[in-house]
Amino acid sequence: MSSLTKNNNVLLGAFCMIMGMFFFGITNAVAKGTGNDLPLSEIIFFRSLISSLCMFLYAKFKGNSSLHSKEPGKQIFRGFLGFWQLFFLY
Repeated sequence: MSSLTKNNNVLLGAFCMIMGMFFFGITNAVAKGTGNDLPLSEIIFFRSLISSLCMFLYAKFKGNSSLHSKEPGKQIFRGFLGFWQLFFLY
């Protein structure tokens, strides 16, 4: 791998991390801001709906095989833990 390609990958990785933190912060602020007005289950539902739409667009752009899991049981367990993490976060 050339030095230029490696530098581009590092910059792309840094950019993705910064954008991920930015969007996580926005999502967290919106969820906490609406916490007094909406039930917790509704906040989690809409947050998950938006995340699912983003994943759908990613799958359409990259192709359906990009979201294929070799271990679906672990993936379902991860989703279950993610739900409870959101429940206790908000």
